[in-house]
Amino acid sequence: MNRKRPVHLRPLDEILNPVVGAAISFSLVIVMWFLLTRNATGAALFPSPEQVAAAFQRIVREGYLGSPLGQSIKISLQRIALGWSVCILLGVILGFAMNASAVVRDAVMPWLAFYRPLPPLAYLSLIVLWLGVGETSKITLLVLAGLPPVMIGTMTALQAVRPERVEAFRSMGVGPWQTLAQLYFPTALPAILVSVRISFGACFAALIGAEMIASESGIAWMVIAATNRGATDVAMVGVLLMSAIALAVDMALRLLQTHLVPWTKHEQ
Repeated sequence: MNRKRPVHLRPLDEILNPVVGAAISFSLVIVMWFLLTRNATGAALFPSPEQVAAAFQRIVREGYLGSPLGQSIKISLQRIALGWSVCILLGVILGFAMNASAVVRDAVMPWLAFYRPLPPLAYLSLIVLWLGVGETSKITLLVLAGLPPVMIGTMTALQAVRPERVEAFRSMGVGPWQTLAQLYFPTALPAILVSVRISFGACFAALIGAEMIASESGIAWMVIAATNRGATDVAMVGVLLMSAIALAVDMALRLLQTHLVPWTKHEQ
């Protein structure tokens, strides 16, 4: 008697492409948003998709409060790029130093534990008082927000290197710099890339505070200015633009991580 072979169902994540899943998710949100603004209460609290689309077209043509949209996007991206680059450079260097030297670790960790839980807006006024209202204070705020994840992630990743592998390198006569380049860095790279992604999110979240400091352009500045004037449609445009940029950068970092450390593809 022939038995029917059991039907093995493929996992849902193999059937649905991630892009398709994201499209379905965004579509559902837009439909809910549309339905929410169909009644008087929802319309009073939220701008409709049509209003936001019209505001976006108007801002593209005319800018907002004298600042062209392209200029606002460019300035915000420049601030993020500079602050985030400093976070990566300093964070990796300090992370390696904290792993290599107990003296450095004991000197840095108390200060890191002191300010890391504080939201950037808590020390915003002090930064303005010390550094003024120019670009230096804005970049400093972004660096302070995004530095801890890279430092801690790098140090933790290096501490996870197994001692027997280090001894194996030493027994083969490999020097300390070669050991650093051929063992420590490749082993720690996956965790460092994850910490870099987290750092970008922290920097981007601090952008709102940074562009509160005597700014006349920037995406976050546009959101703040529109909110203060009750222009919720313009504020929504700014929020959606920030979300789109953050999503694009995160996807790019995921692709970079998959390319550099492909064995961590299923851990992302």
